[in-house]
Amino acid sequence: MFIYDHVFSCADKTWVTMDAAEFRQRGREMVDYIANYLENIRERNVVHSVSPGYLRDLLPEEAPRDPENFDDVFKDIERVIMPGVCMNNCFLNRCLT
Repeated sequence: MFIYDHVFSCADKTWVTMDAAEFRQRGREMVDYIANYLENIRERNVVHSVSPGYLRDLLPEEAPRDPENFDDVFKDIERVIMPGVCMNNCFLNRCLT
């Protein structure tokens, strides 16, 4: 059984699929990432360490034509997205403990 079978790869003109087992695996990885994030939020910087517009230089000019490897996308969360996230919840967490 496939979770989805509608992603078309332009490069090799094939359909890219994710079966139920991989979907479960990737879902668990994301849940673990979120749980680890919440457990270790005190170790993160409260304010971001990047300049406004930093993300623009890290994104391609066009969306990819073909699906990207999930491992690469997952790594980009920490490498690209998280440096720009402000941990304003940290103030509240420190006041309550």
